[in-house]
Amino acid sequence: MILRWTPSLLVLGLVALAAGCSAPSARLHAGYMQAELTGSLGLAPSTPGAGVTADVDVEDALGLADPSGTVHARAELDAGPIRLTASGFRYSQDGQGQLTASFGDIVAGTSVASNLDFTNVKAALTFDLFDTGVVRISPGVAVDLFIVDASVTDSFTSTTETVDELMPVPMLFAQAEVDVGPVAGSVDVGFLDVDLGETAGTYLDVEAMLLVQAFETVEFYAGYRYISLDAEGTSGGQNMTADLLLRGWFVGGGVHF
Repeated sequence: MILRWTPSLLVLGLVALAAGCSAPSARLHAGYMQAELTGSLGLAPSTPGAGVTADVDVEDALGLADPSGTVHARAELDAGPIRLTASGFRYSQDGQGQLTASFGDIVAGTSVASNLDFTNVKAALTFDLFDTGVVRISPGVAVDLFIVDASVTDSFTSTTETVDELMPVPMLFAQAEVDVGPVAGSVDVGFLDVDLGETAGTYLDVEAMLLVQAFETVEFYAGYRYISLDAEGTSGGQNMTADLLLRGWFVGGGVHF
């Protein structure tokens, strides 16, 4: 696991919401997301103390170049100046490729079958620092949970190497919104740069969304998600690196009450 922090900040946020302003409002959204994943993964041999000599490209070497569709879900609880948002999706892709560098104990030049699942769940707690009713700026904190589950199998010997990482990443977070009645646009940004010696990483999560209120309680949305993570650590006792970029658009609808 690259980061092993327990995200208690959001528990405190729920307590604050319960004791905060009356008559909170909520949103529940669900829709479709089309995303693509680029970048590279590296896995050291199983020899104790071995390091990653070179990364392999997920598009060419692992054959994971095609975009993939998935379900996108989002929820928001607004209690006056305090706001709690959560969202999640899962990207999954299979492919065939040829390694350009060793991956674990599978040597360079080997033909491989690959699978990669990338799951993200994000929860953010913000406070309305500036709000005119039209323009709002809300700083806060977030926890991004990244789950990277990759398997690479030698097509000839069936030897399989895996990367299975669960990374809860606390982030500095900010949300900006412009609301002009039936139409509102928002941008969320979360960031963390950490170096703990054996584990290190730089994480950036940006989401832009346009929301249209069609009826009193029904609304539709469209947006774009950009996630960049550059991390190193261990997986199953083997040193690993992950330099991944996920980006994609999403559309959907939901209720506001």
